[in-house]
Amino acid sequence: IIIFNMTQLQNLLKLKQLKGVGLVSMIIPARLQIYSITNNISTELSTASRIKNKSNRDSIINTYKDINEFFVNITHIPLNGVAVFAGTYVDKNGVRQREILNFTPPKPIKEFIYSCDEHFHVDFIEDLYKTNV
Repeated sequence: IIIFNMTQLQNLLKLKQLKGVGLVSMIIPARLQIYSITNNISTELSTASRIKNKSNRDSIINTYKDINEFFVNITHIPLNGVAVFAGTYVDKNGVRQREILNFTPPKPIKEFIYSCDEHFHVDFIEDLYKTNV
């Protein structure tokens, strides 16, 4: 039998279904320092500023700004690490939505993973929420 925290499972399932442009998945182990993450984000912001399509560029830049703000407001990475999912997507009514969600898994994150894609990569952390009974 596998047990998930129900709220976290619902959020993970929701993330799996979203499609958009520049959906960022960051899986961060506790050993990383916040300054190294914000430096990474600054580099990505610089790269994003060169995207030709204005709508995509603005969407991705806003996503990185949201992620940066998240890390500015915390003092340390939780002991099990943190998974951050942020981006702009179009909901089922055709309305653009911006969202940032973060999860501290019940098991430690082992490695840093970063992805900016058309979907969120929740598969990187799903196993961390499974508990065998």
